[in-house]
Amino acid sequence: FLIETPGFQLEERSTDNLPKELPASTVGTCHFLNDYKHPEVEDSSPLDIHIQAAVKELGIAVTL
Repeated sequence: FLIETPGFQLEERSTDNLPKELPASTVGTCHFLNDYKHPEVEDSSPLDIHIQAAVKELGIAVTL
């Protein structure tokens, strides 16, 4: 899903990079999130502004 979503900058890595707590039998390719830029926010804006835009767009309620 995220691989096909604009704004997510992912890096493909081998399963050797996964936490040791995951089963050794885990197969496939893993992707690590390096950055996120919301398409409607200026690239130079801080990361939290990009995240706030995504949270608002997706209707995610944030509680602390």
